[in-house]
Amino acid sequence: MIFRVEITNTIGKVVNVPTQEVYNQFRELFTLPAPGAEYLHKVKLRNTIHWMLNRGIRGPQCIRDLAWEKVRFDKPLYRRLNTISMRCEEQMMTAGQICTYLSEYAEENGSNGLVCMIDEEHTFLTGLLPQIIDWCAQIGVKLEVLDNRTGTPEYNCTPMSTRKNETVVQLRDYQLAVVKDAINNRLLDGRWQRGVLKVATGGGKTEIAVGLYQCNHLPTVFLVHRKDLMEQAAQRFEKYGIECGRIGDSEFTLKYETITVATIQTIWRILKNEDDPRNEQLKALFETTEQLFFDEAHLMAADIDKGNTFIKISKMFEQADVRWGLTATPFIKDDDYSNNLLRGATGNLLCDISNKALIDKKFLTPPKVKMITVEHPQHYEDILTGVVREQPSGRGVKWNEIYDYVITSSPSRNFAIIKAIEEAPKPCLVLLQRKKHLEYLLEMGMPDYPVLTGADSKKVRMDTIQKIRSGELEVIVCTTIFDEGVDIPELRSVIMGGGGKSKIKTLQRLGRGLRLAEDKEEVLIVDFLDFNPATPGWLAGKHSKLRMKTYREEGFTVET
Repeated sequence: MIFRVEITNTIGKVVNVPTQEVYNQFRELFTLPAPGAEYLHKVKLRNTIHWMLNRGIRGPQCIRDLAWEKVRFDKPLYRRLNTISMRCEEQMMTAGQICTYLSEYAEENGSNGLVCMIDEEHTFLTGLLPQIIDWCAQIGVKLEVLDNRTGTPEYNCTPMSTRKNETVVQLRDYQLAVVKDAINNRLLDGRWQRGVLKVATGGGKTEIAVGLYQCNHLPTVFLVHRKDLMEQAAQRFEKYGIECGRIGDSEFTLKYETITVATIQTIWRILKNEDDPRNEQLKALFETTEQLFFDEAHLMAADIDKGNTFIKISKMFEQADVRWGLTATPFIKDDDYSNNLLRGATGNLLCDISNKALIDKKFLTPPKVKMITVEHPQHYEDILTGVVREQPSGRGVKWNEIYDYVITSSPSRNFAIIKAIEEAPKPCLVLLQRKKHLEYLLEMGMPDYPVLTGADSKKVRMDTIQKIRSGELEVIVCTTIFDEGVDIPELRSVIMGGGGKSKIKTLQRLGRGLRLAEDKEEVLIVDFLDFNPATPGWLAGKHSKLRMKTYREEGFTVET
């Protein structure tokens, strides 16, 4: 039995299967639960309508009664079902007609929550080929691969300079080992220069990217998701005399022969506007690029919409056979669909350089994690509005309501944050998630420290970072723009004021303070253990414990 596929740089296609049963098993391998609120809503819609039909529909009012019984706490879904009932009423449908209409509506607008990564034309992302090889071996089917990739010549395994004024990057031992392993990666007795490079924050992922570029000097695009990361990456390449183009933050300069650093958002915005004259230049960039880097590649698995945007753009680079994903936190999402998006666009995990390994080698600063217990009352007076707030509870309570009560406006937590800032070693970075949180902290007496948000220009951000690095500032407060990729080695403390449960975000945030600096023996990471004695299974408390678990899994000592 032969299972035959052909692959290009971006996608593969099944061209022959031994039996329909084998092909069905193949599709099942990549039929996975879809992530994201949008799909969850579709699943609820489908299941609720089927439940209604099983209960029996007697008329439009019956839809409203059943919706109230089943989903009154899910306001978007309740409103949608209410609209359906009014539509049935306006059209004077009989009970039978309503049932037919509901069945068709559930089929068109609902979902069983599964998404197949193999499309109707039998194509798949090329990076999934290693999984297909393993699957064929497991079920005893012979796999034949017709390789239609563009192919590139053999490269050096050590970086070298080929242009005037270009200097060779000096890599640490583990960085050079990563570069060599990536260049020498093999699959099916041939070169397979694609994959995910997991290197802890502060481990020098961009230096590794420079090293890979200087091994092959292929026309390259380096994709980022924020304008400040674009500038930071470009400056790092230019440090070694490599000419860099930029796409993003009102800049559009392309370097077809060297490297262009580009934000995903800007490329996508240009592509969506067919009348944008820059599309012709982008097309030329897509046709000439032979190497692609995805910075902070875990974001490809952020959610289904962002992931699909990454995939669509990655497919534009049809000549880029060499593909690398750079991240400190790959493949730790709860859903296989998101993780397979990352594998499909880049490849499998090629290395794993952990925080502990870098701390042991003295390439990162050891952290001291301190979790301050904060007890939350059942009610308190909102300092901004003067209204007495009650702890959200009961069926249907939303996380946003809990977050606002426990994190944003909580007097006990905010006083604990202010005290932690006062006592923390300087310079200090305070990380929040929402701008509204800052208003409460200021009202409760926090000094008016410089604040950076997504609305600030690149110049303002760079100037502020330089001031804290030079010692001109002792404290800066930031929102989620500093979750990834910002280098401030001089930091002596990081206050994790925003809460949450995400392992990825927790690791990215604490990484802001781990970089080495002169006379820096340790960095203080301050977090908060939210506690409510009246509610043992409290969600905010569970989130705190998940963050504490993440710290301990990284080998850090946690003081409570």
